[in-house]
Amino acid sequence: MFLNSKFIATAGMLSLLSTGAIAAPSRISKSEIQSQSSSKESVSDLEETQSARPFKAFLGLAMSNGPGAESTLLGGVEKGGRIGYDLGLGVEGRFSHDAVLGGEIDLAYVSRGFSYSGETDFASVRANINFNYLLLPILVRAYLPNYVSFGVGPYAGLRVGSAGVSSSSSNKSQNNSSDSSSDFDLRNANSFDFGLVASVGVRVPTKALDIVGDLRFQRGLANIFDLPSGSTAKNAQNQAVTLSAGVAF
Repeated sequence: MFLNSKFIATAGMLSLLSTGAIAAPSRISKSEIQSQSSSKESVSDLEETQSARPFKAFLGLAMSNGPGAESTLLGGVEKGGRIGYDLGLGVEGRFSHDAVLGGEIDLAYVSRGFSYSGETDFASVRANINFNYLLLPILVRAYLPNYVSFGVGPYAGLRVGSAGVSSSSSNKSQNNSSDSSSDFDLRNANSFDFGLVASVGVRVPTKALDIVGDLRFQRGLANIFDLPSGSTAKNAQNQAVTLSAGVAF
C-alpha cells in the first residue's frame, strides 16, 4: 500500500514536469558564473586602486568664454572664445572602501580668456584677453559600478597673471586711415574668482598606473571685471569647458 502510493506520487510529479506545470530547476552555466565573478572582481579592483592610487596629475585643453554681448563703447560686439590649458595635481578617493560617494581636491594652473570685436562710426576694434589662475576645485563624486564617476562642487581661483592686446583700424570712409595696437587696460580686473564645476570622470586601472580622463564645465559666479556704473556688458564671468587626461599613482 505504501509502495503504491509512493509510486503514484512519483508518477504524478513526472507528469507535471513533462507538461510544464512545474519548472525544472535551472542550471547556471560555468561561463555565467565566471562572468559574474569577473564583474565583481573588476569593481573590487577599481575600488582598491582608487584607495591605493589616490594622487593624480593631469593636463587638458579648455575652451573659455568671458564677457561680451553688448557694450556702451562698442556697438554690435561679437564675443569669441579662446583655447587655453589646465595643468594640475589632485587627490581623489571614496569615503570608505565600498562607498558610492567620494571626494576630490585639485590644484591647477589654468589659462582662461576671451576675445571680442566690434565697430564704431570711426573704427573697427578687436581685443584678445588672457587670464592665468591658480584654481582650487573641491568636488563630491558619485561612482558608478564601472569606470565612470560624476562630480560637482565649488571652486575658488586666484589670478596670477593677465595680458590683453587691443587693435583698431579706422573705417575706410575716413580720410585719414590708420591702424594701431596697444596693451589692454586690465587694472579693473578682479584678482579672485569663484563658481561651480560639474565633472564626468573616467578611470581605467592598469598594473603600473591608472589612466584618468575628465570632462568638466566651469561656471564662474564672480565678475571678471568691476563693471562701471551704467555698463550694459553681459556674461562677465568665467565659463569654460575642459577636457583633460592624466595618470593616477
